Amino acid sequence: MLKAVCIPESCATTSPSSCSYTGPSSHAQFIPGNGPRGQGSLWIEEREGRIKVLDIKGVCDDGIDTLEPQLGPICEWIDRAREEGGKVLVHCRVGVSRIPVGLITAALGLYTRGLPPGKELDHDSAGLQAPWEEGGRGKYTGKPFFVFGAASSVGQFVVQLARLSGFSPIIATASPHNADFLRSLGVTHVLDRKLSLEQLRAEIAKITKEPLNIIYDAVSLPETQLAAYELLEPGGTLVLVLYSAIPAEKLASEPKKRVVKAYGQANFPRENLAVAAVLYK
Repeated sequence: MLKAVCIPESCATTSPSSCSYTGPSSHAQFIPGNGPRGQGSLWIEEREGRIKVLDIKGVCDDGIDTLEPQLGPICEWIDRAREEGGKVLVHCRVGVSRIPVGLITAALGLYTRGLPPGKELDHDSAGLQAPWEEGGRGKYTGKPFFVFGAASSVGQFVVQLARLSGFSPIIATASPHNADFLRSLGVTHVLDRKLSLEQLRAEIAKITKEPLNIIYDAVSLPETQLAAYELLEPGGTLVLVLYSAIPAEKLASEPKKRVVKAYGQANFPRENLAVAAVLYK
């Protein structure tokens, strides 16, 4: 999986337009190496648990300047460079803080309350009581919590907030090599992210008999959204970080399940600001 692309100014003038769009290559996972510096170079970095493919789906919340359409050509361009012996060519130093946006997206998706029904916004929240509020710490003790993509930028904070809220067990999907790290954050059970829906269902049944009333999908690709929706208990809430890809007919069917999209904007609307002001205090 392509996780971060740094394109220095010198190679920005070298367009990979000759590459046809065929989707990300099977070789689109790279580790920094040594290589000649100069025009036409790219730097691909693997930062497991820090920068995920979600981070490059769109530069702006409104979808402007998205990098997604360029991933196919970029991957093919990189493949050709690697076949010719190319490695890492240029390190583009750009200071970006991932902690605030990861934390606020996790928190607002879980704890923003008071958004009026029918409000003309494209996001919502599970509306849980926050652990920093009176009576909120440990409020959900004994209730299971499931998170897809626990090792992602947002997922790591979701796990820690769920732990503060008292949820237990905290079940998460991730790559097995991240299991120990995730347990240190509060995950009680790590399931391989490659498991099928039926395999996930079977593993969850071994862990808890309690219904899954809250699931946070920190990946929110179509396949994880559908799996999360199927695992969710009727009447429960699924929090996404991307727009819903769940078929409308499934959402309209009974029994109802609530699906909301988190919005990592601390200053808007005022309901988000109320949560962020206390969180960052």
